[in-house]
Amino acid sequence: MTHPDHVAIAGFDRPLTWVNVPVASTSPDQSSLLITAGPTTDLFRDPGGADPSDNAPMLLGVAPPGDLVLEAVVGAELSATYDAAALMVVAADDGWAKFALELSPRGRPTIVSVVTDGWSDDANSIEIDRTTARLRLSRTGPAFACHVLVEDGWYLARYFRGPDGPCRIGFLAQSPRGGGCRRPSPRSPWWSARSQTSGTARDTGAVRDGAATESLQESAAVTSLPPSTAPAVFVADGTEQVGPMPLDDVVASVRSGQRPPTVQVWWEGCPGWLPFNSRPDLMALVGPPGGGPGGSPPPPGGPGGPAPAAVAPVPAPGEPAPGSIPAPTSEDAEELEALFSEMVHKSWTYFKRVDFATHLDEVLLGSLIASTTSTGQVLIDLTSDGTNHYVRFEDPTDRSRTTMAITHLTPNAVQGEVLGHHASVVIGWGQRVANAANVVNALKQEWKSGLVQSPEPGTVTVDGDLTSGYAYTQIDLIWALEDFVSTDYSVDSDRLTRSVRAAVHSLRKYWYGRFTPAES
Repeated sequence: MTHPDHVAIAGFDRPLTWVNVPVASTSPDQSSLLITAGPTTDLFRDPGGADPSDNAPMLLGVAPPGDLVLEAVVGAELSATYDAAALMVVAADDGWAKFALELSPRGRPTIVSVVTDGWSDDANSIEIDRTTARLRLSRTGPAFACHVLVEDGWYLARYFRGPDGPCRIGFLAQSPRGGGCRRPSPRSPWWSARSQTSGTARDTGAVRDGAATESLQESAAVTSLPPSTAPAVFVADGTEQVGPMPLDDVVASVRSGQRPPTVQVWWEGCPGWLPFNSRPDLMALVGPPGGGPGGSPPPPGGPGGPAPAAVAPVPAPGEPAPGSIPAPTSEDAEELEALFSEMVHKSWTYFKRVDFATHLDEVLLGSLIASTTSTGQVLIDLTSDGTNHYVRFEDPTDRSRTTMAITHLTPNAVQGEVLGHHASVVIGWGQRVANAANVVNALKQEWKSGLVQSPEPGTVTVDGDLTSGYAYTQIDLIWALEDFVSTDYSVDSDRLTRSVRAAVHSLRKYWYGRFTPAES
């Protein structure tokens, strides 16, 4: 997959560039970003002396001079340990810091910061109960602060002295122990980001408690309006981005009611998308309700002409357009964003559980075929109805045969969650016998014992194929499928192969205690 060399993100005065190209990336608008990290991707310089890891995909831009704030709602498919989505500040290959939402070795989403000056200083902060978080990385003078938004305000996760010289800021995705992009949207961190800058200095106490970054945003320089007739303004109409278009046209569309005053707009120099009615100078151009700037226009057609069409009153700044959903407050918006992210995450989690439960036996079957044929055996029979699978292999060296019958016992997500994912696995091993009568006698004995009709797990029974003259010893087992296949569909091939070999080894010994092989 190809990626653009430069990606525009709202709040950055110039496009960002890639350091280590990801498996996949999308930026549906200038305020959001999706990155899919590949397998074994990481950024870490182990203080224990291990080789540094520096292959995680990053999207970085040059940081403006002075004080700054990089803030984003981040989320990630936290499937494997150390999967993470992070905000970054980078001064050099061995001088950087990342502030991340990461899956800890305890298996819980955790706020993590890593400050690197030659070697990485890794610190786990608080654990959270969701896979999204609002993170803020701020700089005031030489000091950097890492905050995460919790229920009662901004929580300080890290406070450190950053690089004195120029640096780059941006975003990172990593999956140090994950399998990469094997299924739809695995380990795909995403951001809904904004960046703002200001030259105003703040005291240390304010930086640490989060107040400085709030003030920093409030004191950000107000961008002047663009020329009224030049195509310079972009408008977010629902899910579509329109523009550039002249400011006069945007004002006219709000004045006429074609667009609500809360419509999102952006032009060069804005720190990010903003509601039209958040700027008093824009609302002044719209004028009072019912007319353009300066008051109501005269009725069209002059005296005696038709009465003007009714014009919907334009709400005052901050009020919703008539008939529209009320524009959320900043605090309410954060809660709504977090709730929306949670709904998306839960939907994907349920989808993956259903998909995993439905196809788990097929993955196991394919892995059994691959592992068995890799030992030199030949697949000579395969039948399946979607739930019950049967395979038979033959060893060309001695004509012995191995059979496997697999039945998925928990083929839906509910059963799998309650009971675990299990399958009935019947493994058999056999050879052609010297005297077919021996097969008949053995089958009679098995039938009388009742084992053939209802064998219990772990019971070794005898079966035979009178047409081919093969006699088989076989064992009924119940396997926990998670022992062999993980939720990211990676397979423990070594354990699977050894499990089959162990069964065949014991069945072969049992077979030779019951039968005499035919002369080859």
